[in-house]
Amino acid sequence: MIKLEWFLIGYTSFLVFFVYVLLFGQSDYHRNGIIGFLYQFLSYKIFIYFRLLITKCFGKRMETRLDNFSHYFLQTKNPFLMIFYLVVLFGGLTIFFISVFPEMFFCPTLSNLHIFYLIIILSLVFGSFLICVYSDPGIITSENVNNYLKLYPYDYMIYLPKECSTCKLPKPARSKHCRFLNKCIARYDHYCGWVANSIGELNYRYFILFLFSNFAMCVYGSYFMFKILSWKIYESQFFVQQISEYEDSLKDKPKLQDYIEFLLENYRTISGLFLLVTLMAIVVFAFTLYHLYLISKNTTTVESFKFSEFKQFLQQLASENKVLMVNTNLVSPQKSKNSKKRKKSKNEDNLNNVVPLDPNNLKNIYNVGIIGNFLEVFFPKSRRIQKSKTKSLKPKKK
Repeated sequence: MIKLEWFLIGYTSFLVFFVYVLLFGQSDYHRNGIIGFLYQFLSYKIFIYFRLLITKCFGKRMETRLDNFSHYFLQTKNPFLMIFYLVVLFGGLTIFFISVFPEMFFCPTLSNLHIFYLIIILSLVFGSFLICVYSDPGIITSENVNNYLKLYPYDYMIYLPKECSTCKLPKPARSKHCRFLNKCIARYDHYCGWVANSIGELNYRYFILFLFSNFAMCVYGSYFMFKILSWKIYESQFFVQQISEYEDSLKDKPKLQDYIEFLLENYRTISGLFLLVTLMAIVVFAFTLYHLYLISKNTTTVESFKFSEFKQFLQQLASENKVLMVNTNLVSPQKSKNSKKRKKSKNEDNLNNVVPLDPNNLKNIYNVGIIGNFLEVFFPKSRRIQKSKTKSLKPKKK
């Protein structure tokens, strides 16, 4: 196995880079660079070129079939990604319980308590998965739309008062019409194909739990297999043999490659699963960290992209010596204590509060501080308001 460790490092690095491009290629930092270009190519340009190739080779009929399939796969709710996730999960667990788990009873560095740890972690994974699949993301209906309209003010930058052309309902600030569910979702973050559900105000906390539980499962699996593989090296006296041969000047000093080759030759299944699970732990950790960052700023995935686009729009206007004006009373309505005593006309008051938007000084009006931002996700605003209303309606005891 020549340069095996370099192959593994290269393979792992490629996969990590590929996932990084898909996760962060649309961000403001990468959008106009090579990462942004690769994201555009992988996310939609490659499909455009493939469609042109199919049309050239097989004609319009095949193009129509391809369009119908892509519409179903990319524009409607379907279980493909969810099934793929379950196949990978159950496949990995099957290999784990057949080839890895029995080794625990022969490994002195692992106690039988790990059986209970596994039960807890897997319960979290499957429990959070089912909750994400079947939970209400915050679907806006004619019955609750008025409550959601009071939840957040419009920022008059990326959110303006208007009606959803599909649902025919007023669009509350921070809501979005999800084309997969064909419903408007409050505080919409994104549609997650892994759970075949939208992620919004009411189930974002469950989605974070889902990410955390998958990360914990991968980290625990890596730790479990690392302990077993370490014991296998020790038990086989491989290390002692390598050192003795080195001291006798029969071989060079043992390198990492020697240990990797030994494990792959003798314990291929455990070693391969260990590498895969470790890689997945890195990917899930990066995605979880990204969402925790968004929560700390009180920004959704959709808003982060929209805000970036809006900033670019203002910068484009500035390059043309133009500005966009906004009324500060609309963005952050506050009533003055002496407002009743004022004799200014409404139009004059509005004109005094119209200011140009500075692309370098845009503020997120929904950011209420790190603690408040996290509380807003894990204790949804609409639920807290609903509970307070219910308490106020209860008759007081005499």
